[in-house]
Amino acid sequence: MSVGEKKPGKQKVNLEGLETKKVVRVFFLQPIDPTQINDLTDIKKINLTEVVLIKKNKESRNAGAFMPAGGQVEMGESLQEAAERESLQETHLIFSELVKMQSVQKYAFMIDGSLTGRESHFFVGRLYAPGFDVPYALDNDADKIERFVRFNRQELKELIDGEKVKGGKIFDSLNANKEARKKVGTMADQKEIHAVQTELSELLMQAEVDKKISLLRLLVNSGFSLKGLESVVVTAFKGLSTEVQSSGVSVVDKYKRVSKFWEKYINELVNSREDLQVVLNFSNLQDILLDLEKYKNKPGDTIPTIHMMFPIMFGLNFDLRFLDLLKREPHLEKIYAMSRILFLYNNMKSGERGAASERLLRRFLEEKGGDIGEKEIVDYFKKLGFLSPKFQASFKSLADEIDIFFQDLQKQSQISPAIASLSHVNEVEDKTFERILKLAFGGGDRQVKFEAQRKLLLVCMAFETRNYYQKITEKGIVELDDLEEKLEVSPIVNSETGKKKRVVRLAGKDYPVIIERRRKEFNSLLRKVLVRDAWDFGESSPYNDIYGESYVFDEKAIGAMDTQEHEAPFPMTNGKDKVIKKYTAPLIVHNFLQELKSKLGVGEKIEILQFKGLPDEGKGLDSNGVGGGGKVRFLKFYIQHTDGAGVKRMREVQMFLPKLVEGKPVSGEEDYEDKKKDDERYGLARLFTHGTVYSLIELLFPHHVYGDRMKEFFKVKKHD
Repeated sequence: MSVGEKKPGKQKVNLEGLETKKVVRVFFLQPIDPTQINDLTDIKKINLTEVVLIKKNKESRNAGAFMPAGGQVEMGESLQEAAERESLQETHLIFSELVKMQSVQKYAFMIDGSLTGRESHFFVGRLYAPGFDVPYALDNDADKIERFVRFNRQELKELIDGEKVKGGKIFDSLNANKEARKKVGTMADQKEIHAVQTELSELLMQAEVDKKISLLRLLVNSGFSLKGLESVVVTAFKGLSTEVQSSGVSVVDKYKRVSKFWEKYINELVNSREDLQVVLNFSNLQDILLDLEKYKNKPGDTIPTIHMMFPIMFGLNFDLRFLDLLKREPHLEKIYAMSRILFLYNNMKSGERGAASERLLRRFLEEKGGDIGEKEIVDYFKKLGFLSPKFQASFKSLADEIDIFFQDLQKQSQISPAIASLSHVNEVEDKTFERILKLAFGGGDRQVKFEAQRKLLLVCMAFETRNYYQKITEKGIVELDDLEEKLEVSPIVNSETGKKKRVVRLAGKDYPVIIERRRKEFNSLLRKVLVRDAWDFGESSPYNDIYGESYVFDEKAIGAMDTQEHEAPFPMTNGKDKVIKKYTAPLIVHNFLQELKSKLGVGEKIEILQFKGLPDEGKGLDSNGVGGGGKVRFLKFYIQHTDGAGVKRMREVQMFLPKLVEGKPVSGEEDYEDKKKDDERYGLARLFTHGTVYSLIELLFPHHVYGDRMKEFFKVKKHD
């Protein structure tokens, strides 16, 4: 469009005719950091929420401007998805569900002499960044961020009105000041600007109301109030709570009434400034837990737990993915709680924060008096679910087992001996559980902390894995496991090859078959748990293959290979755990299941789980997960057997069936041997990064901790 001779900013631009790109802007509210309260603070005037803005660096077109987090909406993204992505990239921290504002703003500005348009969509969210963890961009150069700044509501109002606060100016598309807009060359509709400002102001007031009501409720009900608290204060608060919940009261009026109550009664509800510090901290923890509950209803994350937890526990900053991990990994919430408690314990004697930390710690530990020492901390940890007496008793043996696991891993992966013999690794060997806890969450050397945290997390994982492994193996091999007897299998030996085969009778016909039984070793299962990173050991667990059998049919079974649709002889699910009434499989597979059904005893029951059919001839089944890479043609499913006493047993069944190659029948042994080779590659590949699946080596020796040597190690592909 033509804009004539006039310069941008000095005329009314027709934004309707200008092509615009959608952008998202996110205003983050943040509860006040209690460490900001000091002896000069007027408690009555504390703002409990502040808005977090970005100050752009000198490389930015908006150098020196304060603006919300955000950026351009990418192709295929929804506005919500773009807001979440930009928030993660530009802050890296935990934030709650983002709420979209109603206001939309269109504006235009000049880039390299050309007029370009934008359509801004605004969001508000809450950002959790404690005093020891500040926002920073994942890529400062790309986002052109100098630093993050927090403003209370009054400071933000002054900034929007054109006053310079903290050395900058407000982002131009939010500023109604004409001179400021001319300076940047922005032409935005002033009504839209005021609409955004008004809505943002109301949201900030509502956030302040919610936070103050929450805090007042804690003060009234949680034992921080004076013993002689008069009933009139409690009655007045109940009335206030009812008022702020009424839809008939405006946000402005709610804000005024809550602020008035706060100024009138806050000193009667607070014994001391330290009490207020503690309750602010506690209130913030409650907010986080509430948000975690929301995230527990979201789809799972695929980022490995161990990969995420090491940098989190090591003291590096964590991001939104942590919430998704917590919702499906309850033990992580306990480990995170352990680190928070030790953080408070280490700060008990650190100046202004000491008394507040001690009070909050007493609340966690439910300690009324006396000293708080390591014993009280350890006793509390022992009350946590996964730190059970059984765990305590087995800690040393499991720790030794983990050390051996490490040694084998280092040999297989060819890790440099220099890595394995680093002195700080020895700092956590042969230590008691209590000592490991202190090293893991204490205030010592960061590298030692990491090694202790790694040991603790690995022992926890080994403990859960061992419990599951013993639960399965203690059932032994009985009933269903004696399939050879149930299916009337008789042995034969091939005189030419010496290979032992058996004859199994199915639907009245005898078929030669190789039957291989196996039981997975514990270390193999632990390695799989680390890679799969799922601690769900239920019926749909990915670890149901501790027991398994492979059936290899030779070319004599080719006559029973017609693929047909069959009625399911047992309750069945497919590979995605969807119930199926009919399934497609070769006739010999159906005959196998029917024969198994006929052999069931009184009270016995069988279910077929995760049935994956046979690929078409000429095609193969890609190896699941990392590794292998071979295309092997076989059929697999799980049998869940319930015996007459109600005991359930699980086994994996693989069937290698004959096929036609250039019109000639070929035994399933060919695919069977290919599968063995594929499994060997698979086992080795689990040690190394493959696609988006993190390897054991990278999980246990992460780049950000071990530095250049591990980066060099990963530059070379270690397997064929």
